[in-house]
Amino acid sequence: MALRCGSPPPLDPARLWRGLRGSARLSLWPSGGSLTAPQLRVLWQDAEGLHIYKPGLEDGGLYRCTATNELGSDSESSLLQLAEYPKISLSWRNVSDLGSAALSAVVGGWIRLRLGANLTLDCPVTGVPQPTVSWHKKEGALSRNARLLPSGSLQLHNITLQDYGTYTCVAANPIGKSAASSHLHVSGATQALSEHPTVVSKEGGRKRVLMASRIGTRAVVRPGDILRIGCPVVPNHRKAIKWYFQNQTLEETQGLRHRTLVGGRVLEVNTLHGKLDGRYSCQTQTDGQLLSAWVHISLEEFAWQLGNWTVCSASCGSRGTQTRKLRCVSPDGGDVPPSTCHHLPRPVSSPRACSNRDCPASWVSTAWSTCSSSCGRGFRQRQVSCQQVEAAGTVRFLPPSGCADTAPPTDREDCTTDTCATWVTSSWGQCTGRCLGPGLATQSRTVMCKHLNSSISPGTSCDPKDRPQSSQNCSSDACDVHWRVWPWRRCTVACGSGFQSRRVECVQRRTNKTVADQHCTWQRRPVSWQHCNITSCSSECKDTTQYCAVVKRLQLCLVDLYRQRCCESCSVDTHPI
Repeated sequence: MALRCGSPPPLDPARLWRGLRGSARLSLWPSGGSLTAPQLRVLWQDAEGLHIYKPGLEDGGLYRCTATNELGSDSESSLLQLAEYPKISLSWRNVSDLGSAALSAVVGGWIRLRLGANLTLDCPVTGVPQPTVSWHKKEGALSRNARLLPSGSLQLHNITLQDYGTYTCVAANPIGKSAASSHLHVSGATQALSEHPTVVSKEGGRKRVLMASRIGTRAVVRPGDILRIGCPVVPNHRKAIKWYFQNQTLEETQGLRHRTLVGGRVLEVNTLHGKLDGRYSCQTQTDGQLLSAWVHISLEEFAWQLGNWTVCSASCGSRGTQTRKLRCVSPDGGDVPPSTCHHLPRPVSSPRACSNRDCPASWVSTAWSTCSSSCGRGFRQRQVSCQQVEAAGTVRFLPPSGCADTAPPTDREDCTTDTCATWVTSSWGQCTGRCLGPGLATQSRTVMCKHLNSSISPGTSCDPKDRPQSSQNCSSDACDVHWRVWPWRRCTVACGSGFQSRRVECVQRRTNKTVADQHCTWQRRPVSWQHCNITSCSSECKDTTQYCAVVKRLQLCLVDLYRQRCCESCSVDTHPI
């Protein structure tokens, strides 16, 4: 690998490489192509930069190149990381905990939990670049109660029997990928270990071990049971103990998952993987003699079995079916809880047709027709006939005498649809509404949707297109009015800027009486005050504001107020002759 550190040729600066690798520090200076530091795999070549031969993990770190000359210095850095295949730190530890509500375990061993427990399955992984973690289930898609945590762990919440199976963690990066699996076994909530003769049960807080003997011991285990076999030696035995399966060392046995405990005195076997039924033996030296003890393990196999056919779903005709229920049975044929067989494939039980005899004749009715009246009372009808369903499934129509044993159902009955509804209006009210013009006002009335029984119905029961008007125009003397204005009062000032007012009244034409102003609002109200005497109080005509030039240019001298304040400017005629 080469790290280049180029610079413009005219400057020809001296270049310095420094590498910080963990706690080590590397400093290299070019000295005629030779190294000043004893780094056999790191070589400085002035034309090609820094070369690292066969880089390893110890070469990873930050490398900085510094270039200096008489004008100054500059530096750039590069981070060197060596790519690593993903590696999962799996655990071969098997875990069985039927008492805890929550458990955390590392992928690799098998796990046994009770129904309803929560499981967090960790997948510790290393690699460069950082691998991505995904989870898969051998038996199918992950269930809805499975959640992938940001740490890469898999969390199973409220475990059910459907969560049984093998879960695989896959860690991948651009270099490659690795995988590790754990098998999850789910036990029923009411299923105790003591139910199984060879299951290690809790007694006095300790776990029971099946002891081998010189004359041999026989035991039966079920898949998922904890199988621990003890070699009959004293607790302080220090000699090596060798375990065998079917007269072969455990190292020579393929597919058997196991581990030794208590210094080799106890052998624990995973009962969920491989062929585990057979003879297990241990050998060791004790008191100068060879001790050999063994135990024969038989695997109690359970199976799904199809039960008897159910009762036919129909007593006659051709539509009857029957099925067979599934049973989980032990080797002796006895029924066991279905959870014991949940890990086994279920046989398919297809229904079959049954009952091949004619049905007795009976009355058959069609559906009722719609009511004859769309509102109120009416009647509806249906067809009634005597029929017989034959064994082949065909229907035979019989005369009424064929069903004479029973009375026929009625073919006509009264019906009532939604109570009829219609628009109902009250009388028009007085013509006292808002005035719209001379002698013109409005009047209103109530409009309701009512049933024939006078009950009020929502408006949706009546056709909105037929809804009568609830208001209309009308003639009203109260609206035959006009504005009456009085003469202007005297101006408040003789000169300068004053104002004057006048009385404005709404008057009825016929009576000539004053009424409220609201009756005349349909026409514009005359002004009741205005400016007056906007003339200078001095005989001298002069401008009194600095904006008179603007007033003159905008031709505002026609306005009395501006003409008074700009008397001099407004009196000068600027229009050309």
